[in-house]
Amino acid sequence: MRELVEKAESKRAWFEGFKEWTESVAGFLDEKVTISECLTFFFLHLPMIFPFLVSPTRETGRRKLIVA
Repeated sequence: MRELVEKAESKRAWFEGFKEWTESVAGFLDEKVTISECLTFFFLHLPMIFPFLVSPTRETGRRKLIVA
């Protein structure tokens, strides 16, 4: 009977450690996935946004050169 209790306690301790490790990995992934989703969004949408950010500056620069 004592052996069964010791085995059960050993298994419980192992599962407790595994649970803590799983939670730490989950916390790490929650932090990193949020960053990677943000980067993915910018890499996918930057080509569509970039011309709108650059064109007004270029146009303003050209007008200044032409007017001056």
